[in-house]
Amino acid sequence: PILYRFFHLLTPLSELPALPRDVKGYRGVHIYTVIQIVVTVVIFIVTLTKAAPAFPVLIIILVPIRLLLMNKLWDRETLRFVDAWACRKGTPEDDKDLLAGEVNEKDGPSLAMPDTTLQSTEGQA
Repeated sequence: PILYRFFHLLTPLSELPALPRDVKGYRGVHIYTVIQIVVTVVIFIVTLTKAAPAFPVLIIILVPIRLLLMNKLWDRETLRFVDAWACRKGTPEDDKDLLAGEVNEKDGPSLAMPDTTLQSTEGQA
């Protein structure tokens, strides 16, 4: 999914696939992708230096950054879209929706990238 988003950075706007209706546009997705690539490169460079023992600390620091800071920079639909590949159900945004009563607890939120490989077996006996 990050690879797809990277190639979307290089694709003309007229040829990009349609976003889910709740995501406002590709600008937020592109900015998130660029930041994600930059952070990945920085962490990789750190692992090649004498500061390599700090790698686990850097990874741990990313958790509160994702949970606290990124919610203020991007709207929840954009974060759902970029995180949908990893978090099928139970993203931090879902917790806020559950508190607000916006998400059906059984079905979860509507994800940006549905998995079409799984077939529903409900109602089949």
